[in-house]
Amino acid sequence: MSAQAIELRDKVGLYFASKKQRLIECWEKQEFPHEMLAELAAMGLGGIRTSKQYGGLGLSYFDMCAILLEVGRHDQSMYTFIGGHNGLGQAMIIELAGEE
Repeated sequence: MSAQAIELRDKVGLYFASKKQRLIECWEKQEFPHEMLAELAAMGLGGIRTSKQYGGLGLSYFDMCAILLEVGRHDQSMYTFIGGHNGLGQAMIIELAGEE
């Protein structure tokens, strides 16, 4: 695992630990914490494997999995959301998009 991924994994863990009460509240009310998305995007979780050339972090698949495991330790809905975005949405762009 890269040093950048270890640092991000640890930062993500601290972030979600600090949001524990909000995540519990969302679970109980069956809500999604939309207000967290901008903060998560600022950490780079919107493009973990996306090339730095295109605004992503440029990390490996293994790095992404380690970061997602940390997200999942804290909240499964956020794990599903971030994992789906990176694993389905971004992966298709990474693998299939041309330069245009």
